[in-house]
Order: sequence, then C-alpha cells, then structure tokens
Amino acid sequence: NIEIEVKHRGPNGWFPAAVTIDTVEQPIGRPELAGCPTGLVLPSGRLLVFYFIYNAITDTGNVRMKYSDDNGATWRVGSSFALQIAFNTNPASGLIPQRMKCGYKDGQILLLIWFKDEAINNAINQNRIFQYASDDLGATFFSISNFDGSDPDNSGGFPDIAVAGGLFIVAWIRGSSARPVVDRLGSAFQPIKPDIIEMAIFSEPCSDGALTPGNG
Repeated sequence: NIEIEVKHRGPNGWFPAAVTIDTVEQPIGRPELAGCPTGLVLPSGRLLVFYFIYNAITDTGNVRMKYSDDNGATWRVGSSFALQIAFNTNPASGLIPQRMKCGYKDGQILLLIWFKDEAINNAINQNRIFQYASDDLGATFFSISNFDGSDPDNSGGFPDIAVAGGLFIVAWIRGSSARPVVDRLGSAFQPIKPDIIEMAIFSEPCSDGALTPGNG
C-alpha cells in the first residue's frame, strides 16, 4: 500500500512526526505506481493535497484530493476522482506517473503531471507532461494540453509551478536539450507551449539527459 503523509513546518523547522492522511492500495507487482503527492494553501487557509490512486482491475489511475480547514489536524475527501478521465496504467502501453505539481491563482488551480509513456520506445520522447485546470478549488480538473512525445522538443520532465506577477510561471526540463524551459500563463486554462524558445540564462544541460527521476 501507499501511505500519503504530511508534515508541518514551524518557525524552527519541520516537525519530526508525519501524519498519514490516506492509505492507497497499490496494484500487486507494480512498485512503479507511486502516490506523488503535492499540495498548496488557498487564500482562505484551506490546505489541499492531491495524490494518485489506482485501480488494479481496470489498469487505470486518477487523482484524489483531500482538504483540511484546521491546519492539518483533520482531513476530508474533497474529490475522489478529480480527473474527468482516468489515465491508462497498463504496464506495456500505459502512463506511469513520475511527478505532480500544482499552483493556485485567482480561483484557478493548475495541475501538471509528468508521465513516462510506456507506449513510446524512445527513452527521451516517452517523457510527457500533461496539463490540467480546475475552477472549482480542485474538485474537478479539465484536460488542457499534453506533450505528445512525437519528438524530443515535444517531451519533457521535472515540471514545477510558481505564481508571480499575476501569472503562473511554469518550468520543465526539455527532452531535446536537457535544459530548463519557462512558460508564463495568464490562466490555468491557457495551454503550455512545449516548443517555447529556451532562455539564454540556462546554458547548462541537466546532468541526466534521460530525465530519470531522482537525477538532475
């Protein structure tokens, strides 16, 4: 099973004890299917945590959302299946989650998921980033765009999100160059451009050109 845990951070650092907010059944023989939790704090103070859940019978996955209105003391399910369409996790041809990141701005939540696409043989091209957007505080996410993995310029990994200047600032490592790429979105529903021009300040490639989780 996969335990989804949260930790609290105070003025003097992280509290030593983690709190388990959910236990997710992991399909037997599929250790690569991880929870990949990510979270954020809404302006109201509500805490949101998103993580993957799996169905071993149908070979599919989805995203569950839990929330807390008491600084993490108690947690409730906000959405059992936040993605409108589940993703295929078949070991021969499915999508294997690597990382999930989220950001909030002006009532919208942007969700980015990095998958390894087992249907694509090329080790670089199989790195695909999927973009989702929510306008109901994370209860439902619409599919906005995805890197199709047709070539290294349309692949990437290690996505991250920040919010600054009224924009979602999205960054990832491009498959073709192993260098960081940055896009700026005015809305979570604005599609990311996988072929955006790289910024000159990023002159050094990622140390792991194959975009292996844990390296970079």
